[in-house]
Amino acid sequence: IKSAETENFTEAASQSFITQSTLSQQIKQLENDLGCLLFDRVGKHIRLTETGKAFLPFARQTLNDAQRGKEMLDDIQNLRTGTLRIGSTWGLSSLLTRTIIKFHQQYPEMCYQIIYRKADELIELLHEQTIDFALSFNLLVMDEQIEETKLFESTLCAVVSTDHPLAKYKRMPLAVLKDYPIAVPYKGMNARKLFDEFIDKYGLKIKPTVELSEIYTLLKLVKTSKWIAIVADSTIFDEEDVVAIPFETGRIPMQATLLQLKGVYHRNAVRAFLQVINSFFNQ
Repeated sequence: IKSAETENFTEAASQSFITQSTLSQQIKQLENDLGCLLFDRVGKHIRLTETGKAFLPFARQTLNDAQRGKEMLDDIQNLRTGTLRIGSTWGLSSLLTRTIIKFHQQYPEMCYQIIYRKADELIELLHEQTIDFALSFNLLVMDEQIEETKLFESTLCAVVSTDHPLAKYKRMPLAVLKDYPIAVPYKGMNARKLFDEFIDKYGLKIKPTVELSEIYTLLKLVKTSKWIAIVADSTIFDEEDVVAIPFETGRIPMQATLLQLKGVYHRNAVRAFLQVINSFFNQ
């Protein structure tokens, strides 16, 4: 796999912590066993043959399966070390942060790799087995290979600072949104699609001032007391000086879910992490 990625036996050997001669012998042995060439060799350069390109996904799967097997054995021995690879949408970043803080208190030797992406991109990462699980809102397109575990139901709201003129509302009238600068999630994100469908339903034309794919800048804009953000109320989980106001014309539900790839071993650490998330909503 390293040879295919680097297209150089010397570099691949270095990254694999073996000698070039050892790597070359292993590749040659594999080609002999398979009865075909996997690499074209031109001077010091190498390139996958068509057969090699076809074989590469199976090689990656074999490597992933071996890693999963090791993780399963570690789990059986109740080892609470290793790394959790987590994917998440930005709207659940506050919840994820709080969960990691509490989880780390229970399992201080656990490490974390966190990737923020849109929901459809998280699905791709799950299929590639780049992440162990993902936190997302309700999928807009179903995927038969993805297993969904419902976490909690959120609501798409208008979020303003507690000093904003509209903070007094219990229900936000859609019409007033035209009178203030609006910050919304970027196109392609679940919350944005739901909001666009919602205002279209009522024939309202709103031109956002800012579209963005991360939550921290959005919250900074809101805390100036001038902006209105359109996000799920769970986005401001544990945030101070801001308030989420549902819309007067109706509720826009958003289901938060934990996503995993079907058919792979689900580690005990993932189950424990899910228990911590659920603990915030069962108190």
